[in-house]
Amino acid sequence: MVIIMGIYLMKNRIEYLIDSKKEYRLTNINKYKCDIFISCFNNSERVKSLYSNIIAKEKIWIIIPEYKYDASEYPKEYYLYDNSSNEADLIINTIGKYLYNKNEKKICIDITGFMRPQIIFLVNYLYLNNFRKFDLFYSEPSSYSEKSETSFTTSDVEEVRQIATYEGIHNINTDNDVLILGVGYDHDLMSRIISTKEKAQHILVFGLPSLSADMYQESLLRFKRVSASSTGISNDNSFFASVNDPFVTASVLSIIYKQLISKKEITNLYLCPLATKPQALGFSLFYLKELKEKPASIIFPFSPSYSKETTTGISRIWLYPIYL
Repeated sequence: MVIIMGIYLMKNRIEYLIDSKKEYRLTNINKYKCDIFISCFNNSERVKSLYSNIIAKEKIWIIIPEYKYDASEYPKEYYLYDNSSNEADLIINTIGKYLYNKNEKKICIDITGFMRPQIIFLVNYLYLNNFRKFDLFYSEPSSYSEKSETSFTTSDVEEVRQIATYEGIHNINTDNDVLILGVGYDHDLMSRIISTKEKAQHILVFGLPSLSADMYQESLLRFKRVSASSTGISNDNSFFASVNDPFVTASVLSIIYKQLISKKEITNLYLCPLATKPQALGFSLFYLKELKEKPASIIFPFSPSYSKETTTGISRIWLYPIYL
């Protein structure tokens, strides 16, 4: 099978292109230059190192409420803060305001520190606001700090809901509802989603190739805690997509979707990306290409607080160019 990668948006159409991601390291990141670089502030070495080393005319930190920083911990560099727990309000009140009337600038955003719902909303927000091109960066960690026991959320899930602008128009009929779940590390989040859509058919997307062999094994160990208590999970409904290539993820989701609808009409389709940030980006790109105005939505288990640091070191840095 030929894996198609890359994405191109033009005249309200999104087309897959041949591989467009590009790999950097800290040793050569100075070859990349942009007008505006935006990053989400947290304690990760991979976030701070990229911010310090990248060359940009303007740099800006975004401080989000999920990390629970005190004012005394804020960065010395220029930053914007919004205390909204809603991804739309936060992005509009920070990045949206800062980028107003700057459509012709070369924009680069590091998605490493942002929450997945914020990343997903951000893509559609920029699309709807006529940004012709923007770049997204993601920095891989060397490892997760507590291996298979790494916990990302620091509080219970408050609600499961649709991500803003990815709500869809759903059917009353639920006879053939489908949940496509991007399998991640946090088994509590996965359990919550699966129980919320207990009657739906569950399709699993595992991260393979993973960032490293041990990370794939660690995610499987976490998922076994979910599958052991669920009767709706089958190996026949398992698929694989690269954890660091959103374009591959979008392509795999497209294949899954076409297979499903070829067998039987889906009453309601729910997507939930709980793996890496690049996979979440891939879920967004797939939705915008194939699911707008259909009975489909991207849902997420929202928690009010996340750990400021869950990784050690910095490995590869990936650039994902998006064209509009």
